[in-house]
Amino acid sequence: MDKNARYIRNVKKIYQSREELENSLCDQQVLLFIHYQNGSTNEIYFDFELPYPERIKEPIALGYYNGIAGIIELKKSVFSEFTYRHHLNDKLSNLMTLHIIKELCNYGHKDKYFLELLAVTSIAHMLKNHAQYLENESARFEGFSMGKLKRLDEYIIKQIDQNITVDQLANVLGFSKSYFSKVFKATTGSSPYQYIIKHRMERARELLLTTDLSIIQIGFEVGIDNQSQFSEAFKRFHSLYPSEMRMLIEQRH
Repeated sequence: MDKNARYIRNVKKIYQSREELENSLCDQQVLLFIHYQNGSTNEIYFDFELPYPERIKEPIALGYYNGIAGIIELKKSVFSEFTYRHHLNDKLSNLMTLHIIKELCNYGHKDKYFLELLAVTSIAHMLKNHAQYLENESARFEGFSMGKLKRLDEYIIKQIDQNITVDQLANVLGFSKSYFSKVFKATTGSSPYQYIIKHRMERARELLLTTDLSIIQIGFEVGIDNQSQFSEAFKRFHSLYPSEMRMLIEQRH
């Protein structure tokens, strides 16, 4: 994707379901999708008008599936499976998505201008991050391959409520601790500890959005039994304390 393709003009159309959207897919198309639960499962897709559509060679769908940032591949007007992408998950994207969900739950499409402003800001930011990721993709492969990172992600998710050490992560890939730590930093731009915490906070956000578990229980579920430590870590990643995010979520009912 050409890095200049990230610029968005406005919302062309809002789709209420995947089936409705698939009938209108084209190659030069950018979508923001948000899949969430509000009593029942809901999903919405924002289809954007592009100032330079010829710069988009194939459809791009970025967004959130129950609080997890990622991408949906679009091939021949059919959606493939959702895939998590850590580079799309940041404080601004998380906060904007939460406000979009709140707006949809409380007001629907009544304030269309505000809803579209949130959507345009969100997708422009996500496209910028995605373009930078694609530009740096070759450099990333000089470190651990995406396959190895996927194995690490799967291990962390499986052990998310446990104490996870650098030694354990190194063993997953069969490397020494010192070599693993050096190459991991070069590949991801963060330390193994920061990477694990990021996974914990992503899981915590998902639990806040999709369950009625208490904040203390959620802390235990993601391997942090100190409530103060959990709350501070959550705010660093999502710009809100878990209690503040829970309050926003409850307001939508």
